[in-house]
Order: sequence, then structure tokens, then C-alpha cells
Amino acid sequence: MDIIASHHKNKNFSQFWKETKKLSPRAGLPVSVEGVSETTEIANLFMEHFKVKLSRGQGDTLRMPTADSVIAPVTVNAKEVRNIIVRMTRGKSPGHDGLSIEHLLYAGVHLPRVLALLYSLCIRHSYLPEGLMKTIVVPIIKDKRGDPSDKNNYRPISLATIMAKVLDSVLDSHLGKHMCLHDGQFGFRPGLSTESAILCLKHTAQYYVDRGTPVYACFLDLSKAFDLVSYDLLWDKLSGETNLPSELVAILGYWYRHQQNNVRWAGSLSDTYGLDCGVRQGGLTSPKLFNLYVNRLVGELSSAGVGCSIDGKFVNNISYADDMVLLSPSISALRKLIGICESYAVAHGLRYNVKKSELLVFKAGRHSCNNIPPVTLCGAPLNRVNKFKYLGHWVTEDLTDDLDIERERRALAARCNMLARRFARCSKEVRVSLFKAYCHTFYTCSLWVKYTQKAYSALRVQYNNAFRVLLGLPRYCSASGMFADARTDGFHAIMRKRAASLMRRIRGSACRTLKVAERGIFGGEMKKFVVCIIFVVGSLCAGRRPRTRLLSSKATSPSPERDSICEEKYAFYPMVGQCDAYFECINWKAEVKFCSDGLVFLPGTAYADYPCRYPADVSCAGRPQLQVPRPTRECPRQYGFFSSGDSTSCAEYRNCVDGVAYHLRCPEPLAYNPASYQCDWPDLVKECDAEAYLGVTCPRIETDDPVSYAHPKDCRKYYTCVQGRPRLQQCDLDQAFDDYTGRCVNKEDTVCVLV
Repeated sequence: MDIIASHHKNKNFSQFWKETKKLSPRAGLPVSVEGVSETTEIANLFMEHFKVKLSRGQGDTLRMPTADSVIAPVTVNAKEVRNIIVRMTRGKSPGHDGLSIEHLLYAGVHLPRVLALLYSLCIRHSYLPEGLMKTIVVPIIKDKRGDPSDKNNYRPISLATIMAKVLDSVLDSHLGKHMCLHDGQFGFRPGLSTESAILCLKHTAQYYVDRGTPVYACFLDLSKAFDLVSYDLLWDKLSGETNLPSELVAILGYWYRHQQNNVRWAGSLSDTYGLDCGVRQGGLTSPKLFNLYVNRLVGELSSAGVGCSIDGKFVNNISYADDMVLLSPSISALRKLIGICESYAVAHGLRYNVKKSELLVFKAGRHSCNNIPPVTLCGAPLNRVNKFKYLGHWVTEDLTDDLDIERERRALAARCNMLARRFARCSKEVRVSLFKAYCHTFYTCSLWVKYTQKAYSALRVQYNNAFRVLLGLPRYCSASGMFADARTDGFHAIMRKRAASLMRRIRGSACRTLKVAERGIFGGEMKKFVVCIIFVVGSLCAGRRPRTRLLSSKATSPSPERDSICEEKYAFYPMVGQCDAYFECINWKAEVKFCSDGLVFLPGTAYADYPCRYPADVSCAGRPQLQVPRPTRECPRQYGFFSSGDSTSCAEYRNCVDGVAYHLRCPEPLAYNPASYQCDWPDLVKECDAEAYLGVTCPRIETDDPVSYAHPKDCRKYYTCVQGRPRLQQCDLDQAFDDYTGRCVNKEDTVCVLV
């Protein structure tokens, strides 16, 4: 204890935490696993358990990506390597080479230059030394309260060599530069966290519940998702869906194809084995590679046109790595979303765990959701629950937070009891530092907005009593006084800081899915909380004592005044002169809203529906103005259907969703008509050169009547010239076009001459 106190007094916090962690007892290894007691045999047992067979039947046909010849090859510079070495976390377990980051950190100023040259040559030649690719796999127990002798209670963690870790960091930085992921993905992305995903889930559900519509949420669980990534599909995605240089794709392929793994158990190593599929558990690039592997699924779900949407933005799926939740206001739409997931899983070798996937219905008002049609996943019915622990946060069918507050209260009690038991003899300064580190973290507390005072007060009392017990203070002492004396935050100060931190992160985020929730977050209860914070801080800065009655939850607000434009309490009304703007009346108060870029307002829309539609479905007569376009590389506006712009390739068009273009094609011989948003005859599309598109030319004759001619290369096909423009058509399967009669006849009754 004296050593810990001296480190704290000297502000040597790295050694302070190192000595503190030594006091935490570590669970020993079990004597046997699955009845096997010899260490080498246990290591081989885990080797067989961690090896995953390809489920797509491609084990013998997997191919290696190759690097294209490029003028400007990828090079690694010494500054990049130096920055990576400095930023890497120290004190981590070494890999097969026995070296740690400290060896590189203190090896001299010339090492980064040598490593940069080595990595550049490896990338240039798509080759890595055998020793660099050796990996130690360590089984880590999943549930400490579970059975330690059960092999299924362990997950693999890969310990790479230190040279491989630095190279992995180099590749990770390049992946971040050249990879563009969908906004529906929240896992392992800068500026986003589990809190962001939970926030979008709760806000979307609350948005529909406030409008009297229940929300059906399907929580999907992928079995061994990271271990089932197919390499050939992954290389295709890296080459086709990113701008990653082919040299980097090739070096990743070589690494995964030739890596050698050994499971380590109690100092013994298993036999060497390779991997046929799956990204390395614990690798720096692994999260990004997995996000890319499922990125198209997120895009397909978002562009399906069904499920929950807010202000024209579909929020029908929220993904955090392999944890996904589907959101829909109807069962039929939810089934369609599940069908998309099932098809994608089959095509990509993934498997859903039906036992762990569950259905939760967020109830709205007096709607009875007791008898709902069955919802199946992979042919098995989903279990319906009234609560679900999503990313560590309890979500309930009535969107209350009492259960999650109780979870945090129990966790706080366990942490405080641990501190009081192990560090009772430490100095006061040390105990206060430990209290700040272990007890100031209230997971997702900034998302608690609907709770009872009883649950909230129980957590506050637990926090205050924990501090008293740790410092040996009497129970009757003032809470505010003891926190002020120890120069640490009280309960309400922590809650205010966490709420302010959430607001700052949301407003600074570039995620469009998170931006959808921003308006709702800064309204309602959260808005009142922000106003109260600003009032209190402003009063204190001005030297005045704030009137705490303004913070009371019992304060009542005057009844809202009625705006003249609101003929109904809840309704939509058009804005004069502008087609993509409208008024939304909420409790007789009118708010100006804008449709998503590319959509326009449809007057007369029921309040329960989204009021914006595509321009082809709405008349903008008298409302010609539109908001300024927000184009992307392939989309003139964020939403809409747009032709390819090539008059000779009329069948191709793009469906833009959130500025992302999905390329589509009309069936032959139709062409896309931008005026009607439909596939039409080419002669009816002004932008289409029908003759160049169909490959036929109409004779220049003076007639207004349609005239048909045989196709020069297909006996069944013929084209009809309508006002000098061709329209390609086709006879039945057993017929051919007769140029003499101008009709389809039996094949035996005509002679077909091809050019």
C-alpha cells in the first residue's frame, strides 16, 4: 500500500495503476477442459474448437488477390512508423517473438526508417517473412461465472508478433482512408460508440410510439460472425467496394493465406494450423474488414423502402459489428427485412443464431400487441420478450429506464465493495483517485430520460454511501460537503457532464443516421435539462444564486398557444411557394420542416404517414421553389431516381438513397423515363436515342401509322416504328415474325433470313 501511495504522491500514474492491478486476484486455469487434463492435449482441443470450416463450399477454390502494376507504388515512411510506435499501448502481452512495444520504442532513432523500408518492400512484392506471420492464440473465458471446464465458454484472442502489430497499424490507417461505410454502422468507427447506436434505437422507437404506432424490433445474433468471413468475398469487396490500392489487398491476402497459428495453454503449444476463413480476433484491421463484409447488407436494408423512417431517412436497421437490430412499424415490413438478412447470410456464409435472436414490441398507447403473427428467422419462430439487453443497455417494451438504472446500481455496489475490501488501508488521496476511476463511469446514463424517482434516487444514494464507506465517513455527513472537501464530482455533477458530453458528440458527428435523432434529442425532456443547466451555470457565473424551483420536475408550463395555420392539433400543411417545405403542427404549434433533398411535400398526407414523396407523385403547381441541392459524386440530389445521362444506354438508372447511388437497369427493351420514374418504351423517352439504344433504324418514310419490321439478328424479335422511332417487341416462344404479313406466325409458316 505504501508503494501505491508513493507512486500517487509522485504523480507516477503509470506505475500507480500497474501496482493497483497487481492487487486484483486472477482466476487460475481449470485442471481439465472437457475431461482432458494434459496441457498439450487441451491446447489441441482448443485448436480443433477454434478452427472454422467454410460453409459456402469453397474450401478448395479460394483464390489469392494479386497486385496490379501501378506507376506510384504504396510506400511506408519513417514518420508514419514512428507515430504508430509512440501511440501503441504499452504493457501488452508479447507474441511468438517475445518482443513488446517497449523494445521498439527504445531501440534507437534509426529503427523507424529500417522498418518503413522493410514494410514498403513487403507491400511492393506481396510477401511477408514467415516469422512475422506466426500467431499465438490464447483462449479467454467469456463468462467468469460460467463453467471454466466448458470449451464453449472460451473465445480466441490472437497475439501477433510486434512487427506484425506495427504493420497491421499501417494497413489499418490505409483502410480508414479508402473505405466508405454506411451510416447505419456504428461499430469501431471514430466518433461513434455503443451509446450512439442505443440512442438511435431508442429515439426511433420513441418517435413512432409518440405518434401512436408500435414498433417491432428484431434483435439478430450472428454465430461466430468474425470467424466465418469468406476470404474470396472479402478480397472482392476490398477491390470493388473500396479505393484501397491493389498492393494492400494483395498483402492482406498473402498474410491471411500463410499465417500460422498455435494455441497456447499453460505454457504448452498446440499443433500449427492455418485458417480457411475468418478475420483475426484481436487484429487492428479486423473490425474494419468485418464492417466492410456486412456493409452491403446495411445498404440493402436501408434502400428496401420499408421499415421505420424519420424525415425521409430510413432507420430500419442499426448495426454495431455483428449485433444488428431491425426496426419496423409493421410485421410484413419486418418479414421483408429479415428475408434480406437471410439471403445475404446464405450468400456470404454467415449463420444466424435463432435461439439468441429475439423479438421485442415497443408498445404505443392503448394498442394491444398481445396477438401478433409469428415472425420466423431461418424457418424457426422468434422468441418474443418484453426486455432485451442491447449492447449492455436494458431496453424495455415501454421504453422506461428503471431496469437499466438498477443494473448500473448493482454494478456500482459491486465495484465499491471491491474497492473498500482491497484498498481500505490506502491513503485518502489514493482512495479518492480509485473512486474517480471506478465509480464515475455510469454506462449509458446520458440516455436515461424516462424513469421513476425511486429508481433514480436509489442510484444516487448508492453512489453517496459508497463514497462514505470507502473513506470511512459517517452516514449522516453532508453529501455535497464531503464531495467538495475531496474535490470530486457529486452524483448530479456526473450526470450533467455525461449529458453535455453526449450533446457535444452528437452535434460534432458526421453520421447522418445520428443527425436524424439530433432534433428529437434536443427537444422534450432533454431540452428542459439543457435549459436548466445553462440557467444554473449562467446564474453562478453572474454571482447570483439560481432559483432551484426551475429545476423541479413538478413545474408546470402554460398551455400552448394555437398558431393560425394549425386547423388541427396534429397535421401537415404546405408552405406557400416551396414544394419541399411544409408546416408540422404539434399540439397546435407549427414548426417548419424540410423534406429530404430530392423529395417534395404531398398535401393532404395523414399525420401518421411520412409526408414527402418523389416529384413524379406530387404536383408542385404554385410551389416552384426547392431547397439547394446537396449533390454527391453520382447523385444530383440525396434522394431520387436519375438516368445515366447516356442517350445510348437508356436502360441504366440510379436510385439515390442518402446520397449513395444504387445502379439499376430496366428489362430489355425498355428504357428509364425520368419524367414518370418508370421503365417505358424508348420512343416515349425524350432523353433516349432509341435507334442507337436498340441497334435498329427506322426507314425514313412519310406515315403516321405504326409500321413493323423484322429484327435483323433475331427471328422472334421485331421493331415497330412509331413516328420514326423504333419500339422493340418479341413474338411468342414458338413463333417468328413474318416480314411479309407484318405479324407473328408459326415458325413453320415463314422463312427467317438473318443478316
